[in-house]
Amino acid sequence: MTLILQTDLDSLKVLADAVPSGYLVVDLHGKIIVANSIASTVFHYGPGELLGAPVGILLPEPSAENESQECTTFLSDSDGGLVGFGKILTCLCKNGKEIQVEIGAGEVEIDGKLATTVSFIDVTEIKSANTDFLEMVDSLDGIIFECEVESLHMVFVSQRAEELLGYTIEEWKSDSKFWMNHIHPDDRDRAVAFCSYETQVGRDHNFEYRMIHKDGHAIWFRDFVRVVMRDGKPWRMRGLMVDISAQKKADEERKTLERQVIVAQKLSSLAVLAGGIAHDFNNLLVGVLGNAELILDELPSESPFIEKVRRIQAASRRAADLTHQMLAYSGKGQFHSEPIDFRLLIEEMAYLLEAAMSKSAVIKYDLVDDLPPILADPTQIRQVVMNLLTNASDAIGSKSGIIMISLGLVEADPQYLAGMYLDEAIDPGRYLTLEVSDTGCGMDAETISKMFDPFFTTKFTGRGLGLAATLGIIRGHKGGVKVYSENGRGTTMKILLPAIHKNLQVRDPSFSEPTTLTMQTGKVLVIDDDETVCSVLKDGLERFGFSVIASGDGRSGLDIFLEQGDFDLVFLDLTMPHLDGIETFREIRLSGLECPVVLMSGYNEQEATSYFVGKGLAGFLQKPFKLQALSDAVKEAFAD
Repeated sequence: MTLILQTDLDSLKVLADAVPSGYLVVDLHGKIIVANSIASTVFHYGPGELLGAPVGILLPEPSAENESQECTTFLSDSDGGLVGFGKILTCLCKNGKEIQVEIGAGEVEIDGKLATTVSFIDVTEIKSANTDFLEMVDSLDGIIFECEVESLHMVFVSQRAEELLGYTIEEWKSDSKFWMNHIHPDDRDRAVAFCSYETQVGRDHNFEYRMIHKDGHAIWFRDFVRVVMRDGKPWRMRGLMVDISAQKKADEERKTLERQVIVAQKLSSLAVLAGGIAHDFNNLLVGVLGNAELILDELPSESPFIEKVRRIQAASRRAADLTHQMLAYSGKGQFHSEPIDFRLLIEEMAYLLEAAMSKSAVIKYDLVDDLPPILADPTQIRQVVMNLLTNASDAIGSKSGIIMISLGLVEADPQYLAGMYLDEAIDPGRYLTLEVSDTGCGMDAETISKMFDPFFTTKFTGRGLGLAATLGIIRGHKGGVKVYSENGRGTTMKILLPAIHKNLQVRDPSFSEPTTLTMQTGKVLVIDDDETVCSVLKDGLERFGFSVIASGDGRSGLDIFLEQGDFDLVFLDLTMPHLDGIETFREIRLSGLECPVVLMSGYNEQEATSYFVGKGLAGFLQKPFKLQALSDAVKEAFAD
């Protein structure tokens, strides 16, 4: 039973003026019979102007033909009954402006006749501010939320949640465990435990975790949470979940770049060290090998010392092999590049690989047909293949296992090339891939970080130069290396080498033109800062019939050349004090005296002669050398 207020009109007018909000009384015909001053002000009417007017004039599209219908529209709720307080209605002011009002209606009996009372407040600015706030919230690159602490029920979630994660707001609100269930499984326990503890102690907090998008991919968020207290207890959590996926990706790329820079710096430093040691050691080996060869040439065939000298030669050649590996690591080894069919090279090596492997290891091949050739030194590439296979075999040990050798072709973009062992960037493009995988013991992260360091080894009998040389050879060929390995799960080494045009002719690398010692006459100047090298060259050249003058540095050698001016040939070292080979060569050319110059170095020909391109260098002699190589260099110089 609803109680209806009974009063008279005058009393109701007094009551209306006392109400702190807009107040109207409408009769059964829809006419306004009471309007307080606040109502007139809100709707921009003058005092008394609303009295007797149809209530429909306060609606945006009034209908003068049916005033009772207007009253129903103004005052009734969706069920046709009188509205309680809280209905938001759009109304029309006298000046044509539309406003938002929140109204409540009730019934009253005035002098025995029923009427309707309407109280209202202008909420236009509040609604506008609320709309602006929601638009601002939805424009943020993050999710605004409020949830209950005990139930984890989401009281509010901004529209951005649907855009970022693909789930509707209804899905967020309908499941109290929605947030927890959609955290990435790897982050869930940590994130929930941290948030729960910080919330229970009433402490605002922030933390990072991943959530799973509706399509399955993960998105990184940083969650900023404010704990709202009530009666001294945590009541609600209000927070902002900011999408930090781009930042995380950038951080990871920065860390990757930093790791690459560190690796490159380490490789570069070690390469300089290894190259320097090898260069100096090569000078010493020139003396040992050269003098041993000269001694053999002078000993009678029945001499008991011949075998001993040959042992000296053999030991020296093994030492030279070590220096070659150090030079290979430094990227300054001696390369004789030519087009190579990589598949054919591996097929020809198969019997050697089988013989060198552990008896318990089985080699399998996956060699793609119709691959383009590579431009490389076949001897060096064979060393790379053998080194990789040897390490794979050692990793398997006495247990049974499989070694897989695969060849392929890849279009490598910058992302693919990221993470390689390089000291300088290589260009994106087509690369042949050699992949050697084993089922051996694998490596941990620390071992992987050191595996290419010269002299680092995990083998009792190892020298630690095999993989160091492998890396140097690949770097020298403008390629790259990738390593995939885990303890107990084997290792995969992937080598990338630039592919070249298929139409280039692939030559047989085993063919070489035989040479013989050449007898000559003439005057030769040797310029080298190593006395042993000078001595061996002098003895060897004199044996060929030349007269020889030796100088210990570039400055004195240049002075001798300019003073005497009648030399037929100059042997010039690349690295010397006072005046190096580059400066000395330039001064010789500026003198105007015509004389062929042969460059000498322990570094590879490509590296050493790169400073002399187009300048008329007559030849190159790689240290350490045999007398046959010296004779060939002389022959080449005079052939020009």
